[in-house]
Amino acid sequence: MITTQKVDALRAVPVFEAWIQNSGPACLEHLTRGEEIRLDAGEWICHAGDEAVLYLLLSGELRVLKVVGDSEMLLATHKPGAFFGEIPIMLGTTFFAGGLAAGDVHAFRLDEEVFWDLFSACPNIARDITKTMAVRMQNMESIAQTREKLVSLGTLAAGLAHELNNPAAAAKRAASLLRETMREVENHAIEMHGLGFESGQCHLLKEMREGAYERAKTRAPEKTSAMGRADLEDELADWLEARGIENGFALAPTFVSSDLKIEWLEQLSAQIDCKALASVVQWLEASLRADGLAAEIERSSDSISALVGSVKSYSYLDEAPQQQVDLHEGLETTLLMLKYKLRGIEITRDFECDLPQIRAHGNELNQVWTNLLDNAADALQDGDNAGKGARIGLKTYRDGHCAVVEISDNGSGIPEEVKARIFEPFFTTKEVGSGTGLGLDIVHRIVVGRHGGDIAVESGENGTTISIRLPFEALEKGE
Repeated sequence: MITTQKVDALRAVPVFEAWIQNSGPACLEHLTRGEEIRLDAGEWICHAGDEAVLYLLLSGELRVLKVVGDSEMLLATHKPGAFFGEIPIMLGTTFFAGGLAAGDVHAFRLDEEVFWDLFSACPNIARDITKTMAVRMQNMESIAQTREKLVSLGTLAAGLAHELNNPAAAAKRAASLLRETMREVENHAIEMHGLGFESGQCHLLKEMREGAYERAKTRAPEKTSAMGRADLEDELADWLEARGIENGFALAPTFVSSDLKIEWLEQLSAQIDCKALASVVQWLEASLRADGLAAEIERSSDSISALVGSVKSYSYLDEAPQQQVDLHEGLETTLLMLKYKLRGIEITRDFECDLPQIRAHGNELNQVWTNLLDNAADALQDGDNAGKGARIGLKTYRDGHCAVVEISDNGSGIPEEVKARIFEPFFTTKEVGSGTGLGLDIVHRIVVGRHGGDIAVESGENGTTISIRLPFEALEKGE
């Protein structure tokens, strides 16, 4: 039964007045089957996960909000004449965002059955709903891509900050110690000058110091146990103090680290007057310490430079939108970017060494690897840490005109009812606020839509394997 009150409320809004004017009595009857809803400011008309229905906004303002992490992301603001809920109804899903009243709100609520009756009986209304839905889907895609890129960027930024902090802190510490050590070297050099060394002796000392530098630089990797090293230091400290050299226990570690043993110091003492031996040994030890600190600064700087280079490689800065892409380089760069997230997880590689490069959007493919590796890491997490025996495997090979990249984990697998939906927009199995449900949707868009590739998922109790097939000459889509 058509009520005058409901008709008057609809006619007060130009959009819905046009619907009534351009439609027949059956459409008006369907429209007025709606339930009137009134909300005060701060009340929710719907929440994410609620059953999908169609809302017609008659007065007031509604804000569409998506909870992400500890914050709410504003997706849209609806004014009188707006309607929403058609997307989840047509997709057969629940609401993926909530609607919050920004003031007093008056709305109509049409359930799914009424929506389809209205849609099938009223072509003009169906056209308006379809047109609006198309625009919203386009906007949602843009928001989804932007949001997912920001989520990925946040993950990478956290990991990169952690990785950069270690070498940066090491370089700062070494630089501070180097300043003090250089002063020690200068002081010991002044003391030696006062001992009246002849030019021949000075030349000999210089040669011995350069030889010590080279020996420290080319020494074999440390194989001695901590106990064995402590014994070497004690032995060398006793030798120094037996010759009247104070603080031998403080000097010994530097000589041991530089692979300068008692035999080498015996050769030095045989060529230096015993009165000058203490000053020479202290000068040499300080010089070796300074050289070691300079080497540490160099190594730290190299690490920072490598990380910066990896970021540039990851994002393909200063390169064309499409270029020849080395899949192995992209995978390794992404692993480095996610090193912090992957701590405690064993990474295995089975790469086809002569796999040809593919023509693709390199930065977008790196976003694919980031999402898949991040999901694999989440599947292996036990609380805040990786579970015992956690492993991620990377495999590449050629299959006809395509390159295949497989990313597998030995987690608990994906349930069958979830597996069929993992590439749906906004679908996520993570706790509320932990995921956007956009990652795998973006992966699908990039692989299938942008590159003409394919994705296959195999999962069971022993883990999950996701296979990405990419043609060597990628199709230009979605430009």
